[in-house]
Amino acid sequence: MSDIYERWFQNKVLHITEKHELNNEKYTKDISCTMCYPVRYIGVNEEREFLKFWEMYLEIVPQISESGYNLLTIASFTELLDVRQEEFIKAATKLVWSTEYSERPKYRLKGLIEILWIIIQTCVEETEEGLFLILKLNKVKEKIENNCELQLYGYTLSDGEVNKGFKKFWTWLQRETTAFRIPNDIKKLDIFKEILYLEDQIYLGENRDKLRELQKSITYSKNDIVYPKAWINIDLTNKILKKFIESNNFEEGTIDYPSIDNDICENDTYQGIYNILKEEGLEITIKDILRIINILKFTPEQIYDYKFIEVYNNHQHLGDDEVGEILLDWIRNQQTREIYEEIEFESGDENFDEENVINIPPNPQSPKSENTNSTTINLAFGVDLGQNIDQPPANSITHTLNQAVANLVPPINRAARIGELPLFYRGDQDPYEWERDFGIIWDANGYLEGNNQADKVRKAAACMRRDTADWYAEVAGTITRWDANGRNGDFCVELRKRYTSRTKQNQWAMKLQNIKQQPGEKVGAYATRFH
Repeated sequence: MSDIYERWFQNKVLHITEKHELNNEKYTKDISCTMCYPVRYIGVNEEREFLKFWEMYLEIVPQISESGYNLLTIASFTELLDVRQEEFIKAATKLVWSTEYSERPKYRLKGLIEILWIIIQTCVEETEEGLFLILKLNKVKEKIENNCELQLYGYTLSDGEVNKGFKKFWTWLQRETTAFRIPNDIKKLDIFKEILYLEDQIYLGENRDKLRELQKSITYSKNDIVYPKAWINIDLTNKILKKFIESNNFEEGTIDYPSIDNDICENDTYQGIYNILKEEGLEITIKDILRIINILKFTPEQIYDYKFIEVYNNHQHLGDDEVGEILLDWIRNQQTREIYEEIEFESGDENFDEENVINIPPNPQSPKSENTNSTTINLAFGVDLGQNIDQPPANSITHTLNQAVANLVPPINRAARIGELPLFYRGDQDPYEWERDFGIIWDANGYLEGNNQADKVRKAAACMRRDTADWYAEVAGTITRWDANGRNGDFCVELRKRYTSRTKQNQWAMKLQNIKQQPGEKVGAYATRFH
């Protein structure tokens, strides 16, 4: 049984080159590709349960990339929960192939499937609400570590597999020789099993001894013409060795690369984007979406802007480079407009353009008029040439202009953003980590919270995406502040209550349960570790 890692890695390299770099119409499939099967494009209700499983799977198989899962991985996991063994193997095989690896796993393909079986059998519990995964990492680890063959060979052979393999071997041997009896069934099965584990190392000199041991454990007729003294005949040993290699160790069948033609195809991944845009009345096709994302390299967030689609539709007949540059120019202009809008909002002037226009006095009809000149100077500089000329002017156009410019400095600085505020999509995002990142960017950009932190709540609400935007629309009326010492009605509190995953909650619970007072530790110091 060959290791999957070599073929997985080869598929990955070829797929990236052929599809995502060269844009070939025909390309090598890679069901572990996160660009073809991205989680963030299509919401999966079971993702929370999957993340609990994924945390445990990573602990057991650390050679897996921490973020090395995609839509197919999650879909395969949901199929594992309640299926018969044959269907389980099919779903588990797809899950293993759709996973990304940072290095060669310790376990073989069959071993990884067995680990998945142990996890599901140990951790899945049925409740009135359905099947749920209960974290039992220590129990799962114990079962895996106590499986000596799994630890030694990276997978295990069941008694049924060994018996089926030996039956095929025995049928072949009886056709080739005068073999007719096996004195010790248990012994010959143990020897046969050891040979199966040798796999492609069976031809090595020291391993041939196992073949000869198996050969001697069988009774042959003495009048065998082709293989005299068959139990020690070297030609027969070589014949048996050749048959083991040709038959792939008498395996019933090999587990090949899974087919997903009747499952989730790559175009279906973009169906969610297409549906959203069609609901908004935008004219676009799946082919357009594939072109924008895979070739022009724009993101779904940019596609969701109807003006972006209008610009694309007006120029889609152009070449990729031309239409890409046009869309980039549009995005740059859009960002510039957003900066000016933010300056206007931050300045507190909704009618900014009207209120900050300097009203220049009309041209005087008589330029030589002394009164007109005095009036003009008074308006411009606040100085009355007739009186109080030595007093500093109180109000003037110059003063108003300077004050207006000074008032614009803070919002201009805030508009010159160091970074974009992070978006929150749910999925595997941790609300605590998102709040931390939001706060860092907020402070770095010099944003002001506003009265009762209203501006901070407003900007945070604008960062909600997909179902989190729907959540905020439902609770907006109850939100009073960003965060006021952890009270109900605070944005942060309500967000955590809604989106803190069971994985994180279980981590906290386990951490709390494991807090123990150390020898010699004072009560006060011990108590502080609960905070």
